[in-house]
Amino acid sequence: MKADQAAALRLLRGRNGAKQRPSRIVGVGSGKGGVGKTNVALNLAIELAMRGRQTCIFDADFGTANVCILAGITPRYTVSHVLKRGMGISEVIVEGPAGLKIVPGSSGMPDLADLDDSRRRRLRNALSNATSPADYLVVDVGAGMSSRVLGFLENADIVLLVTTPEPTSVADAYALLKGLVARDFRSRIGLIVNRAESIQQARTTAERFRVSAMKYLEQPVEWSGFILEDAEVRKAVARRRPFACAARCSRAARSVAMIADRIEGASVPERAFDALECGWSFLRLFRSLLFTGPREEPALC
Repeated sequence: MKADQAAALRLLRGRNGAKQRPSRIVGVGSGKGGVGKTNVALNLAIELAMRGRQTCIFDADFGTANVCILAGITPRYTVSHVLKRGMGISEVIVEGPAGLKIVPGSSGMPDLADLDDSRRRRLRNALSNATSPADYLVVDVGAGMSSRVLGFLENADIVLLVTTPEPTSVADAYALLKGLVARDFRSRIGLIVNRAESIQQARTTAERFRVSAMKYLEQPVEWSGFILEDAEVRKAVARRRPFACAARCSRAARSVAMIADRIEGASVPERAFDALECGWSFLRLFRSLLFTGPREEPALC
């Protein structure tokens, strides 16, 4: 994007933001698929909604839209009805857990996955108008760094890059970051390390990423948080009941709550992360001494 185009976009955002857009747009992306991006986006949106924030999530992954599947919802209409049949965004919005508003995506439609700039702008404007009363609009974009993905993310107030500790996942998230930097992205960028085996692994992964981003791209990246491996996440996916509300006391849900704290500007000290892992490990050990045989993961209730 040329400098004058970027300046015009920021000017347009300044003029229209207060009336036509939610106060904050949170874009959630990943360099590759299979890292749990949609699960993170959905449960973060639910956590914000459970705090009384008016929250809407837009499933902008038109290739493999999974938000409604994970939320246990079968929508009658999707964003394809907006783009192809002229329906309004408000007509396709469905209510999800905790009063969360969902704009359902549409899967397996190549023409939607490759929107041209004109249709993407029309969709973005319609979405802004329909969700303007919301406090947060969470946008779950597709994996990768296509122009469509970058086009949605560049309008966010904060972009959350989701990665796992795997080197290929980290490298792909870094490639997505480079794409944003090339587009002169100026808003906040945060990193979420998902499916970490330990807090130390998550911390090490995040620190290496942030150091590289600053050294080679001169781009500050916040460590927005992490989500440890948790059996409750797999159960939630199988049951189509998001863990943020169905397993409120799980360590995954508590991790998402800390991420939400940071999104909202709260200061979350590093020791709070360590306490989460230590407390969980202690309860698992205590339970193992009391019980034998098959059992479910304990909940921190």
